[in-house]
Amino acid sequence: LRDETGAILLPLTAVQLLWVNIVTDGPPALALGLDKAPGALLERPRDPQAPLLDRESLRFILTTGCIKAAIGGALLVVTPLIGFSILQTRTAIFLHATIGQLFYAYPARRINAAPQFNGALHLAVILGVGLQMLTVLLPSLRTLLGLEPLTLELFTLVSAAVLLTWGAAEAYSGIAQAARHRSN
Repeated sequence: LRDETGAILLPLTAVQLLWVNIVTDGPPALALGLDKAPGALLERPRDPQAPLLDRESLRFILTTGCIKAAIGGALLVVTPLIGFSILQTRTAIFLHATIGQLFYAYPARRINAAPQFNGALHLAVILGVGLQMLTVLLPSLRTLLGLEPLTLELFTLVSAAVLLTWGAAEAYSGIAQAARHRSN
C-alpha cells in the first residue's frame, strides 16, 4: 500500500498515535483505578516472584490483540480497494483503533473476576467516543489530526469493524469466564 506520494503508507501519523495514547489510554486507565474489588483485602498477598500478568490476561491480550490487528489490517487493505482515498482510509483506521480500544476496557476487566459497577469508566468511554467523533466533525480537529470527514458508507464500515472487534473480545472474555467457573 502506498500513499499519494508513492511512499509506503503509514496507517497512522505520529500526531494520531500520540492522540490515541492520550485519549484512549489515559482516562479509561484512571477510571479503572477506581474499580471496586470487595474482598480483595481478604485474599492472600500475591507472590512477589509471580509475573505481573497472569496466564489468562496474557492470553486475552494476545488473542484479542491479534483479532483487532487482523480487523484493522483488513480495514487498511479493503478500504482503498472499495474506492476510499488514503486519507479516508487513515481516518477509518484511526477511529477503529481509538474507539475499539475504548470498548476493550469492558471485556478486559472481566478476565479474572466479575467487575462491579464503575460509573467513572462509563463516563470515560462515553466522553472518549464523543471526543473521537468530534475529531472528524470539527474542522479544526480534523485538520490537526490529518483526518477526513466520514461518509455514511465509511462510518458504517468503521462501526462494523469496531463492533466486530469488541464482539470478539467480549466472546473471548465470556469463554474465559466460563472456563474459570468450570475449573472452580
